[in-house]
Amino acid sequence: QIAPSEARSRVELMTIIGQSLLMLQDTDGAEAVVLQAVEEGRRALGPEHPLTLDARLLSVDVHRFRGRTGRMREELDALVPTFRRLGAPRQKDLATALEYRSHMALDDGRYPDAEAAAGEALRLGEATLGTEHPKTVQLAMMYAQTLQYGVPRPEQALAAAEHAMRLVSRVH
Repeated sequence: QIAPSEARSRVELMTIIGQSLLMLQDTDGAEAVVLQAVEEGRRALGPEHPLTLDARLLSVDVHRFRGRTGRMREELDALVPTFRRLGAPRQKDLATALEYRSHMALDDGRYPDAEAAAGEALRLGEATLGTEHPKTVQLAMMYAQTLQYGVPRPEQALAAAEHAMRLVSRVH
């Protein structure tokens, strides 16, 4: 058994390596490292330790890129209520988890669910990160995308798309 301080360092380092591998599109390598970080985090630190939660949220992204929607959904179903309960310190992560939920709902053809998740994610992003943070811009684009499906509301969809475009122009 490893010491808690060593476990923290290992989980944090594996998560950083996993993020880097995912950005380099090495999904095989990212998956191996991230799932190990999740496992070691759960075992040594507990499932709700901040470093374990970071690794778990990254695992959702890995599952997304690997096409493992069942595992993605399972982890999101556990993480979203946890982030809600933990409140302010994890609001950015809640926004990210809701963004992933929105992607999944779009893929499943559950358009009202996609819109609701993306709208909540955008509101959280604006409240916690500010309107001109790159993550908030990403969430605004996701929300605008969800309005293209389901019940047609062209005026609302156009307004959301124009808002997202203004943010993209200002921030990027």
